[in-house]
Amino acid sequence: MLDQTRGVVGDPNPDWIMGLRNTFTFFNSLSVSALLDIRQGGDVWCGTCGIIDYFGTSKATGDQRNDVVVFDGVINQGTAENPEYVANNTAVSLYDPANGLGANYWVRYGFGGTSEGSIFDASWIRLREVTVSYSLPQSMLANSSLDQVSFALSGRNLWISTDYPGVDPETNLTGATNGFGLDYFNMPNTRSYTFNVKLVF
Repeated sequence: MLDQTRGVVGDPNPDWIMGLRNTFTFFNSLSVSALLDIRQGGDVWCGTCGIIDYFGTSKATGDQRNDVVVFDGVINQGTAENPEYVANNTAVSLYDPANGLGANYWVRYGFGGTSEGSIFDASWIRLREVTVSYSLPQSMLANSSLDQVSFALSGRNLWISTDYPGVDPETNLTGATNGFGLDYFNMPNTRSYTFNVKLVF
């Protein structure tokens, strides 16, 4: 049964966030720098997950459509005046075609019914950035007008570890606004690479 009173089902604010950057230098010319980005806690509404469940196009609905489940809850074996609640022991089919589309679990309680089933933890660990740079030794520049020459190769958003089932728990439906924690066919963060050359005269 759906609760008739609306309530809070998730909080998009993380419990804490942390960034760790380490830089290693070898032979005074080669440098490797990495930024590890960590977010613990916070929830995201995965509307994408909910709607593809609703239409039966997700892997979960394909894997579970024949399942019979006993949901956690209670049933009243007494009367309205003298209720007697016991643990639920009624097995129900998630999807029995004989009961019609309205009895489909993901249609009845999914995207069009409740939001609670589409709320997921947004914790992550991601490799935000890695940069490898190399500076030519001064001995190679002795007979030139250059004081320094360096090369750098950088990559961003190279790896992520998260239990979030959507595309990326960092993206947001409303863009850079305070209405965050919303995923509805969002685009994932881009993985990018840059190469630059620095010349000092």
